[in-house]
Amino acid sequence: MKWARRFRRAGRGEDYAGERVSRLGLVVLACVVFAIGFVYAYPRLKGPPLIRRDFVGKVVDKHLTLRESEIGTAGALWLLVEDGGGRRFRVAVNGEQYERARVGMWARRSGGVVELSRDEPAPHGLKRTGGPDR
Repeated sequence: MKWARRFRRAGRGEDYAGERVSRLGLVVLACVVFAIGFVYAYPRLKGPPLIRRDFVGKVVDKHLTLRESEIGTAGALWLLVEDGGGRRFRVAVNGEQYERARVGMWARRSGGVVELSRDEPAPHGLKRTGGPDR
C-alpha cells in the first residue's frame, strides 16, 4: 500500500515535498472562483427589480392563477397593468381590489398600497380631492 506511506510519514513529522499545496495556487483558485461568481451574478444584480415598487398605469387585464400542491389548491389574484411607457407587468392584489378592478381603470401603488380609480391619477406627490372611487 504505497498510498498509505505518505500518511505514515506525515504522522512521524517527515516532510513529503510532493504533497505540498502552493499558497499561490490557493490564491489563484480563490480568485478564479470569485471571478466566475462575479461574472454569473453581475447581470442579475444590474437588472431591474423583479417587482415594481411604485407605479402608475392602466389595468389591461385581470386573471386568477391556480396553484396545486399536495395540501390543496390556492389561487393568486393578478392585475395586468400597462404603464405610460407601454411596459406591461403583473400586480398581486387582494380579493376586494380584484372585484373592484375593471379593465381601463387606473392603478397606482405608492408606499406598498395599491389604489384603483376611474380618473387618471395626479402626478406623483400631488393629491386630488373629491370623487367617489378614492
